[in-house]
Amino acid sequence: MRTFTQILVFFLAAGSTHAGVVAGFRTDYVAGTTAGQTRTEVSADGWNYMTNSGGAIGTSSNYTSLVWNPNTSVITSGGGYTLNSSQYPYNSNYVGILSGGTGHPGLGTTDSGSGGISRYAIAAYTIQAGEAGTLTLTNGSISTTATNPENLSIYVNNRLINSYTVSKSSTTNFSDALGNLNVGDTVYVAVGAGTSHLFGKFQLDYQIATVPEPGTLVLFTVGTITCALGALRKKRRKTT
Repeated sequence: MRTFTQILVFFLAAGSTHAGVVAGFRTDYVAGTTAGQTRTEVSADGWNYMTNSGGAIGTSSNYTSLVWNPNTSVITSGGGYTLNSSQYPYNSNYVGILSGGTGHPGLGTTDSGSGGISRYAIAAYTIQAGEAGTLTLTNGSISTTATNPENLSIYVNNRLINSYTVSKSSTTNFSDALGNLNVGDTVYVAVGAGTSHLFGKFQLDYQIATVPEPGTLVLFTVGTITCALGALRKKRRKTT
């Protein structure tokens, strides 16, 4: 027979699952040819794929949009968003966010032509109407084949949320509270090459989800526990 503690833990866990997914990096990905989108600016679905071509990561005014390039068969047959659709992938501007959750960062800090600035592949999601509230970045995972460790940085607008070091042939899982966001706020998930972009292909996935308001969660939990305890008492009376 379940104890009060067991029932409490069960319903707290049940209440925590009521978060709703706002956006998913891999599930939301749309090829430019399919929807006729070039993504030279933020598209209607909230997603924009970018790189910090104008300067250091962390300042959104340094970011420029990638454009759709269907000819990325060297890396993937599905095409991808790249810095220059006519120069991909083996050139100084090698950076892309590709189909299937794959991508490649740009130049590392020691690569020729980088100016000492690591160039990131950036997935940007702007909060849409009806999506404002307390949000979290969840179910995140990234792996890389890079010779040198890569960097995963998460920003809300220009505010750094967290940063991770991703080593070769390993998977880093991540989940971070994003805070209370408004319509028009942008979540940037950026992958940088560190010192060099050599063999820097990465695999990435994550979701942006709502977090239930604490008061709502408490009321839900108390109500369900009360109902469960009432049913438990009735069952005990019948068996005695």
